[in-house]
Amino acid sequence: MSSVEAIELLGGAARIRTRVRGFAPWSPRGETLQLLDQVRAVLGEYENYLPLTIRQIFYRLVGAHRYEKTEQAYERLIEHLNRARRARLISFDAIRDDTSVVSEPDHWRSEAQFWATIRQMAKDFTLDRSDGQATRLVVMCEAAGMVPQPRTNQLSRSVRESPRQGARRVLESSAEGHPP
Repeated sequence: MSSVEAIELLGGAARIRTRVRGFAPWSPRGETLQLLDQVRAVLGEYENYLPLTIRQIFYRLVGAHRYEKTEQAYERLIEHLNRARRARLISFDAIRDDTSVVSEPDHWRSEAQFWATIRQMAKDFTLDRSDGQATRLVVMCEAAGMVPQPRTNQLSRSVRESPRQGARRVLESSAEGHPP
C-alpha cells in the first residue's frame, strides 16, 4: 500500500509518530533513577494506604525529599511514573487514578460469595445521623486525593472533593437546604 493510499484509508489524516503503547522497556538514569527510588520510599511509607494518587506522591516528595513544587515538576513526575509503570518498575496497583471511572455490574462467582458480600455490607451498615436534621456537617476537600478512603473514613459524615468553583456551588446548594 502506498502512502497516498494509506492517507486516503485514514480519511485524509496523516499518521504521526506517537509513543509506544502498552508495556515498554525503559532504563532511567541519574536524577530520574533517584526520583524513582524516592517514589518507592513513599509507597513503602504509605503501604497501608495504597493505592496513592500521583498528587499524594508529589506532595510527599515535596515535603520529605525536597522535590520541586511546580506544575512543571508535577508534570515531569507524571511522565516518569507513566514510563516506570509501563516498564514494570513501579506497580500499577500502587497508584490510583481518581479521574477514571469503572462501572461494572454486580456479579458473584457463587451464591455463597453473594451472601458473604451481603453479610459484610450488614457489618458496615450505618445510619445517616444527619437525616432529618436542620443542620449537617459536610467536609469539603480541595482535591479528591484528600478525601478519606472508604476503609479509613470512620466519619459518619459526607466528605466530598470540591475543586475550585465546585466548592462554592455545593456550599450554596447546602445552604438552600438541598443535599450537596
